[in-house]
Amino acid sequence: MCDESVLKELAQDMNQKVDSKDLSMVMRELVKVDYTGSANTVGTAISSEVNPVITVSVILPKGSDTDRVIETVKNEMKAISGD
Repeated sequence: MCDESVLKELAQDMNQKVDSKDLSMVMRELVKVDYTGSANTVGTAISSEVNPVITVSVILPKGSDTDRVIETVKNEMKAISGD
């Protein structure tokens, strides 16, 4: 999610006019990505497999194209997870 091309796309989706030198700094304030692992449970037993849990939080400024932001994040998550 921190790839410059993804940040540029999100900035455009959010109707943000950001100079490339400030892009990362501005987008870090608007988009947060957290990653944790979650143990896979079967009944009451916990398997050794760990499932990734990725949480994306986005602050949408006025004028944002919400549908485009969702689509951009969804496509990036698909690319990251390989699904």
